[in-house]
Amino acid sequence: MKFKVAIILFFFASNNLFSQTKYFIKYKSNIALDKCELHFSRKLNGIKGENNNSQILTSISKRFNSTNKILDRIFTFIISSEQDSILTNLKNDPEIEYIQKSNIYKIDLIPDDSLFSQQWGLQNINAEKAWDYIPQNSEKIILALIDTGIDYLHPDLKNQIFQNVGEIGVDENGNDKSSNKIDDDQNGFVDDFSGWDFVNKSNIYPAEINYDFTEWDNNPFDEHGHGTNIAGIIGAEHNSFGIAGANPKIQIMNLRAFDKNGNGEEDDAASAIIYAVSMGAKVINMSWGDSEYSQVLKDVIDFAYSNGVVLVGSSGNSGSNLPHYPSGFSSVISVGAIQSNETLASFSNYGSTIDLVAPGSQIITTNLNNSYKVVSGTSVSTPFVSAAASILLSYNDFNNEEIKQAMKTTCKDLGEVGWDEKYGAGSLDLEKTLKLLIPSEIKINFPQNDFTTSEDKIKINISCITSNFKNYNLQYGIGYNPTSWIDLNIPNNQYQILQENIYEFDLSKMIDTTYTIKLSVSTIDNKIFEERTSFTID
Repeated sequence: MKFKVAIILFFFASNNLFSQTKYFIKYKSNIALDKCELHFSRKLNGIKGENNNSQILTSISKRFNSTNKILDRIFTFIISSEQDSILTNLKNDPEIEYIQKSNIYKIDLIPDDSLFSQQWGLQNINAEKAWDYIPQNSEKIILALIDTGIDYLHPDLKNQIFQNVGEIGVDENGNDKSSNKIDDDQNGFVDDFSGWDFVNKSNIYPAEINYDFTEWDNNPFDEHGHGTNIAGIIGAEHNSFGIAGANPKIQIMNLRAFDKNGNGEEDDAASAIIYAVSMGAKVINMSWGDSEYSQVLKDVIDFAYSNGVVLVGSSGNSGSNLPHYPSGFSSVISVGAIQSNETLASFSNYGSTIDLVAPGSQIITTNLNNSYKVVSGTSVSTPFVSAAASILLSYNDFNNEEIKQAMKTTCKDLGEVGWDEKYGAGSLDLEKTLKLLIPSEIKINFPQNDFTTSEDKIKINISCITSNFKNYNLQYGIGYNPTSWIDLNIPNNQYQILQENIYEFDLSKMIDTTYTIKLSVSTIDNKIFEERTSFTID
């Protein structure tokens, strides 16, 4: 996957308690990296009549002791609502690729206080049978949980939490590395011995300063409960009490990006993703999101995907067929929720971006203060899939796209035959997934989801590799969820292909709107697999 060289700047807009607004700004690649901050300052100082005595802070890439062509430089900037002329001036600058208002993400949970004593979700995905296929010498995969934190004292979770070996033990002065206030592993984070707390909402809730959200710190303890709920589904220890997690051999990296109310700012979530990648996480669970498209979040997601990370996100709880992000990005596995009778939960989002479904209703799991709780939501279905991905990675040399296809091509088909808008590829079957020796690759490589173009033509690039292959077909329709389809009539579609341009799509006579491309793959045993991507003519 190729990316344009660019600089991303985060800047915050606020002068008082009630007018804080956060924005992102991304510079084009034609401006030198070392000139961006100077350019930014000159733009602000050139606006007359404004109070521009704002502070540009340390870049995020420097904080992480790394550079990346997608995330090159990130700064903070504070303005008030009376300084709108600054935004207008920046938006009209030819050196800037985009300016975007920051989103506030919410966890995708449906609260439920009813009692429920059986873990039907593990039975539904055939987890108990699947565990027999896991080799004794399999690797303990690092799975990053970006959420409200984890109650790491819970007896079912305390032995399952990732520990940073670079910040554990005794330093040369005989001091405990976890609390010596030294960045022993030189990763830009002091004493991050067991995850990190990225929540920083200083001065927003002055009456509630006893809560932990005023600055980044090394104590990602859960003050809400959601992260602890998700952690239990992923990897609660198999012992003589409590519940069992889907993957008993796991290291859960505890990254807090959401506050006690279940809200998370976009830069905190983005920072957590970057940290997870830099610290070696192979899977990231994102049980949260928003309906607003974010180019910034896409850039960060692409960064993680390009580093081989498996990204899993909840489809959303609005019962809608519209996209939800980050699960709506093509590099993220989008997970919907089913009930115990294997019908789609009423709250679960569906549509063209859904990849598969998993149990997400009335799921018992770990909760704060050594307790247990029954919860529902696409938040809850997502960790079943994340855990499945981590098990696959523990003893297979699959890449992130192969992991996705391994789970999708072994799903239990629900709803209409083959892929459908409610259930995607079907319901996760962990046993069948672990028995798969050769993964499939069924993918629309270009255009990617949410691609925008003003060109007259685009080249469609696809991959179709799967066992028992028969043929493939390519169609398109209008909108995110077309009700009718037009065949593109691809010749020689009885042959498997890998990353080939198979069709030059003439857009010159098509109206400016959103279109969806559908790739359908048929097998000789009468199975149908499907991938979709949406793009917009602007």
